[in-house]
Amino acid sequence: MAYSIDIISCITDRFLELTVTEKRIAQFILDDVAAAAELPIAEIARLTSTSQASVTRFARALGCKDVRELKMKLAQSLAVGQRFILDVPDLEGVQGIYESIIGVLETNRRALDINALKRAVTWLSDARQILALGMGGGSTICAQEIQYRLFRLGLPVVSQNDGLLVRMMSSAVTPKDVVIVLSLGGLYHRDY
Repeated sequence: MAYSIDIISCITDRFLELTVTEKRIAQFILDDVAAAAELPIAEIARLTSTSQASVTRFARALGCKDVRELKMKLAQSLAVGQRFILDVPDLEGVQGIYESIIGVLETNRRALDINALKRAVTWLSDARQILALGMGGGSTICAQEIQYRLFRLGLPVVSQNDGLLVRMMSSAVTPKDVVIVLSLGGLYHRDY
């Protein structure tokens, strides 16, 4: 008998690789497995602002023959017990912090593209200079951390968090330089 991964884990593992439409369907399923297992395909399509064909393609992308098989696997996952499949950690205290960190590391591991990482290492090791730019709170701290770590490896790196200096430094960048721009919030308010 062949081992098959449960459908919830399959969706979770493939989530980052899904199209925007597939992600809407996947998120709907992950948010309410029981409803996804019972609702008609037309209702799933309506609730996810997709089409019935998109729901069918999503099912096939997960290795199911059709939506009926997907719904059957969802029902089986529920029968096994969500406590084994959707193990939601207690997010209080030290254990919660630990579980949160482990979750982030696991998400990043699944998203890691080894070839892209190798290219980035080559760019950094061949760079004339490396600029780590981050403005505001966590972005500044991350830029400084990059500077500390790359400097210890003997790489020519400098971090900067002042808006005017960032502009001046950026104007002198050449094709032999690497610029790492960090934004943890995605927004920057300019006061000058």
